[in-house]
Amino acid sequence: MNNQDYYSKIKEKEERLTKSVKKLLKRSGFNIERVSISDNKKGPDIVADYKNGTVIIEIKAFHKRNSGLSSAFKQVREYADEGDEKWVISTTDVEPLYIPEDIKLFLGKDILSKLEKGGIDTWGVKWVRETEIKRDPKKFKISKNYKNEKLNTSDNPSYEFFKASDIEKISGGDISKLGKDNLSLKIIKMIDSGDNTIPKISERLDEDPTIIESKIIFLKENKIIYEV
Repeated sequence: MNNQDYYSKIKEKEERLTKSVKKLLKRSGFNIERVSISDNKKGPDIVADYKNGTVIIEIKAFHKRNSGLSSAFKQVREYADEGDEKWVISTTDVEPLYIPEDIKLFLGKDILSKLEKGGIDTWGVKWVRETEIKRDPKKFKISKNYKNEKLNTSDNPSYEFFKASDIEKISGGDISKLGKDNLSLKIIKMIDSGDNTIPKISERLDEDPTIIESKIIFLKENKIIYEV
């Protein structure tokens, strides 16, 4: 799936979940003051008032097996004023290891149950929960400044770490120290040969994708490679 289709699908999922949440809030006696997603505005996804005060809501239209709500917890705190209730509504069934005491979390099963009790159609939320979106993997190229440099591996390679002085030299354009890191060198050579996505590199090197990704981030930050 290309980037345009990917973001279009993300927006469709967010809009469907927002529509169901709005119906549920209205049915429950809330007055909706603001909806950011449908209006393409920045700020909290939904702001609603009821007899007990104001509620700031962040929604996450996730597949039921997806996780990762820390950003939503952070956002809802940033948007809320003192005294506001803070809610996070997500279609996932994966409960995070830590839920802040000042934030109320509603997972997919909670939303479905409330929709059913309120006699509201659940099809939209069920579609969001079952729809998994996968984007095309990011591609990378070697920066021109480093394209013609000859990098040799060290006799005593450091697999994961550099000294602070080494990093400073690399950031300053001296990549001779990069030879201490065989994995980074292998990644650079693979990118140069055309295997320029994290899944391909991980498969060819038989290495954990998270480790490959950390190396990619390091190489990007030091302008040795760039995203196409």
